[in-house]
Amino acid sequence: TTVKKDSATIEYIAYADAYAAYYTDSVGVGNYQKFPSVSPINSLGLNVAMITAKYSADRLRGVVTLHYGSIPLSTWSSKYNFIQEANVGIRLFKQLWIEGGFFRTHIGAEGLFPKENIASCISVCTYMEPYYEAGFKLSYSPSDRFALNFFALNGYNLFEDNNNKTSAGMLVTYAINDRLNVGYCNYIGDDSQMGDTISRMRIYNN
Repeated sequence: TTVKKDSATIEYIAYADAYAAYYTDSVGVGNYQKFPSVSPINSLGLNVAMITAKYSADRLRGVVTLHYGSIPLSTWSSKYNFIQEANVGIRLFKQLWIEGGFFRTHIGAEGLFPKENIASCISVCTYMEPYYEAGFKLSYSPSDRFALNFFALNGYNLFEDNNNKTSAGMLVTYAINDRLNVGYCNYIGDDSQMGDTISRMRIYNN
């Protein structure tokens, strides 16, 4: 549902996905599979039920998505389990925006939720990518085909900072035509816990 008022637009989106799964491996009935995400339990279940509200105006935009189900319970933050994303942005100049808050991951070409994939599974490399992140995003889109995004983040798959070290990321996409696009994204950061004597610098490219 989309509501327009003056120059602002508010959009509401609802989505739900259910599953029936049976696995023959050793984790047993009612337990999460070894690589939990989509349909992670031997049972009938709810993958996700989510509702989104998006606000868009000339100089201000924002989005809030709340979700519940087996996917959030098996993969999302335990403290902020019901929040999929919640961020607000201000337009600084023409197509240059700065946004802050909770985001879905900027890494990877594959989405986590069933509506984003033609199959009811995801590839192994997706388990090595974050599902969510928090911080600030600077985005610039000079055209409908090209977008450039820079991120300052709390960490890799972290909503809350765990060591007072800011991580960085980038996402560049270019649409060659309506059916084909190319992109590059990365993440650079040290997510070692406070007090660790060994640095754990992660450099990830996709």
